[in-house]
Amino acid sequence: MEGELVAVVTKGHGDDHVGGEPIRDSYNMAYMIHFVLGVGNLLPWNTFITAVDYFGHLYPSKHINKVFSVVYMGSSLLVLVLMMSWSSWCWMPNFRCRMNMGLVMFALSLITIPLTDWMCVVDGSLERVDVTYRVTLAAVTVCGLADGLVGGSLIGSAGKLPKRYMQAIFSGTASSGVLVCIFRIITKASLPRTPQACLHGPKWLRTEVPLVFATVALGLTNGYLTSVLMMLAPKSVSVAEAETAGIVMAMFLCIGLVAGSVLGWFWII
Repeated sequence: MEGELVAVVTKGHGDDHVGGEPIRDSYNMAYMIHFVLGVGNLLPWNTFITAVDYFGHLYPSKHINKVFSVVYMGSSLLVLVLMMSWSSWCWMPNFRCRMNMGLVMFALSLITIPLTDWMCVVDGSLERVDVTYRVTLAAVTVCGLADGLVGGSLIGSAGKLPKRYMQAIFSGTASSGVLVCIFRIITKASLPRTPQACLHGPKWLRTEVPLVFATVALGLTNGYLTSVLMMLAPKSVSVAEAETAGIVMAMFLCIGLVAGSVLGWFWII
């Protein structure tokens, strides 16, 4: 599917029409495939970060949300940098290989968590909890590596296609967060409540109103504006460089996320 679309849009560099003929996407199957891949790309990370109260219960002395963010974003950035190096001077595995490898890594990282939970239940000693915490961080690291591999490959590939397919990817990533939040609400409503963790940061931020405005601002910048830039950037270069341009955009987006994750530690200083 992807190869056929790339072949069709080569001359028009991603335009919806080539030589006066519309690009054929029967039943919008290619669009839906990119949407589902976008969901799968960010669903594991949203699962990890949304369950911070669960991990906080297992490891109460750790700053779970901040550690997870730095480990995940840092490992994802490493893969994107390596992909840029591969595309510049070395052989890089093909798209299918990269995607399958990343999806397998996603599955392994998610399977690891129930296993570590079982280890904590069987033996709750301090030494065992410390080991499972390290295993959990390793799972988050693998998940971040997979995100860099899948996300970079997906965005780079979509850079060769019409803009709507890049939009499908980012719609999928946004929908994955909504999906996980729905599952979280259902789970929290079905189980007994746990004590709320203390909020860190300045006192004026310890209310819901500033958080609502901050969330809306993040939705605008990292949602709409990021999607627009990701769609436009690959179209400003030649078709041969479109995939590289997409990977570069993903890498700089990840750099910003890593910087934000590191700065997040200032809230607890």
